[in-house]
Amino acid sequence: MTIGKLEVLRLAGIKTLFKLKIPQAVMRVTSAAHFSASLIHRFSLGTNLKSGEIKDRLSGIHNFADWSDILSSQAKELETAGTILLQAGKSREHEAAKKLVQAALFYHYAQLLGCQNLADRLELQTKTYQLFQTAAPHLTNAPRRIEIPFGPVTLPGYLSVPRKQAKALVIFVNGANTVKEEFYRLSRVFLHRGYATLIFDDPGSGEAWPRLKGTDRQGALAKAIMDYLQGNYPALPPRTVLFGVSLGGMKAILMAAAEPRISGVVSVSPPFNAEKYFNYLSPLIREELDLYFGYPAAGQLQALVERTSLDTIAGQVKVPVFVAAGRKDTVLPYREAERLFAELPPNPHHQKMVYEAGHICLSRFSELLNDVLAWLPKIC
Repeated sequence: MTIGKLEVLRLAGIKTLFKLKIPQAVMRVTSAAHFSASLIHRFSLGTNLKSGEIKDRLSGIHNFADWSDILSSQAKELETAGTILLQAGKSREHEAAKKLVQAALFYHYAQLLGCQNLADRLELQTKTYQLFQTAAPHLTNAPRRIEIPFGPVTLPGYLSVPRKQAKALVIFVNGANTVKEEFYRLSRVFLHRGYATLIFDDPGSGEAWPRLKGTDRQGALAKAIMDYLQGNYPALPPRTVLFGVSLGGMKAILMAAAEPRISGVVSVSPPFNAEKYFNYLSPLIREELDLYFGYPAAGQLQALVERTSLDTIAGQVKVPVFVAAGRKDTVLPYREAERLFAELPPNPHHQKMVYEAGHICLSRFSELLNDVLAWLPKIC
């Protein structure tokens, strides 16, 4: 399907389109500065470090090439501190686990920019999930590691259940460069408010990437997850809510449209139909999609993107949806979220929030989280 330039401009907006069209050479020079600013919020959300400490740890990054080396060094420092604390015995295990989780996330963030080749990225990603797996048994209310069968492989995850009867189960759905470990701290917020939580790596992400690359079979994936949980954990609450960000926000909608056991969706900064502006995406986003889908042959990546369009799917979603977007998003047009909301079938419990923030509303995430937590009891 050919999309005219005026149509792309209408959908994306002139400011977003301008930033998406920055040449690759310029993007590579400016990305470290741009992402180091936005990732302060992402680091804080994932690691629980204060913004001042995060800025100190990022202070040595002066260009794109510095990113991976400096963050890997910071990760190694945290890993060493955590390992020493773990060896000190039971009295220090929670403190040790916290350091190891932070180290795992720094390794994950290190591979987002500046890696020279795929082998380097995979090495850092391996350290991410191995360190988290080491830390997990020593965390408060330790998450239970599970393996969800899906076709010829299993998908790794961590299930957490509150001490009292859970209100509902919240399943977090990864974006193109998100991993289960990055959702850990956010999942704890829901756990402490009485929700069971599942963080997992779906095909194409994190620990699951070597096993199975990204797929457009989101309905089959949702069925596999629900079958596994109902078969192995029958005491889990009957209501299940999906929480997806970016590409994960789109995947959550696809899953809910196909799987009747899903009770609601939180979709943050989702693409709606990326086919319409695919050729205008920044090189960095295209690289992430290439990696997620396992570097498909020429032309196949766009075909995969076209098959995940919500154009014909949004109208099939029968459950309440909380749609959120950042008006200043320069990764995806925020109007995509508005299009999703407009295409949903009528439901009194749908909610749309547009924040003065960028992609995934990171700079306003506390506000977004409070709004979601206020919305959930209405549908659970």
